[in-house]
This record gives sequence, C-alpha cells and structure tokens, in this order.
Amino acid sequence: MTRIGPNHYLSVARTLQNQTRAVYGDVLGASVKTLREDFDVFTFADNSQIGVFYVDPNLALTPAQHMSAMWLEFRVDNETAIGAGLQKLGLRPFDHFNTEPRYFQAPGGQVLGITRNAPS
Repeated sequence: MTRIGPNHYLSVARTLQNQTRAVYGDVLGASVKTLREDFDVFTFADNSQIGVFYVDPNLALTPAQHMSAMWLEFRVDNETAIGAGLQKLGLRPFDHFNTEPRYFQAPGGQVLGITRNAPS
C-alpha cells in the first residue's frame, strides 16, 4: 500500500511570511516552528506538517502557476468558521466544478480546499 506522507513543502515569497503564518497558524490552527529565518514548519492536529520556504519573490510561483500546481485539502470541524477566517484575511473562495470543498487561494497563490471532517 502507498500513502502520502505527513510532510509537505512549498515555497512562498518572503514578502508574504506574515500572511502565510496567519493562514496556516491563526486560521487553520497549526502550531508554527521557525527553524530558520526562511523556513517555518506548520504542524496540524493530526501531526501532518507543511514546511514553508520563504524565497525571493522572483523565485516563487505566481498565483496563476499555483492553479496548475498541487492543491492542498484541509478537513476541518467547522468549515464555515474557517472560511470566514480566511475571508477576514482577504482570501476569497473561487468557483470550481467540484463544489465540495470550498477553494481559496492563500497568499502567494497556493490553492486550499476546505471541507468538513467526516462524522465520527
């Protein structure tokens, strides 16, 4: 059996470091550990992690390029509250043929899908 591992990495323009921390830490509830000035690790409740490298803006993917890159899906307990938190940060949902999850573009352009956790 093959599974996707718990560690994922992406690059974001260093000018978006504070906004990125707000999305993954403040809204999505990850703890953040800064391992060095240009690298944060966000750890979620299930111990999965997203490592974010902060790079020169000229080296980061554009928002349009992120639309063709891998999208991240988050399963949350309250997608209404998470969606409201993302919108408070200026992120807006966008239309997609798949209406579940709701999709947003994070600072820099990473696509985030937000959907409700399956009932226990």
